[in-house]
Amino acid sequence: MQRKWPKTEITGKRSYALPVLRMADDIVCVRVLIVRFQPADNWIDELEDVTCQEKESKVELACKFSNPKARVSWYKNKLEVFQGLKYKLVNEDGVFRLFINNASMEDAGKYTCQANTQETSCYLTVEG
Repeated sequence: MQRKWPKTEITGKRSYALPVLRMADDIVCVRVLIVRFQPADNWIDELEDVTCQEKESKVELACKFSNPKARVSWYKNKLEVFQGLKYKLVNEDGVFRLFINNASMEDAGKYTCQANTQETSCYLTVEG
């Protein structure tokens, strides 16, 4: 009697079905182990440099992350910025936006969005 063993099948790019075999005396136990791989989170659209005019009412910085529920922090010149009168932070289905109200020369600098351990940065230039 010839035994047919289950074949290893690739069921998709993110999961694999692998046979797990156990043999003891004349008993053969076959189980299938499904392994799912989670791709690493990454930036789909990174921040881009922006130039605006002084006293512009609203400047927008935007980027898109693969995990829309990631915890995101925003930084200006390595100092964290928070929601308030100057800044508005928005997440719309993984598109993370930082709005800067009433742009001034002091707002110029390097802005960074950090999601989990991944970062994307841009420079804001304010012209007078």
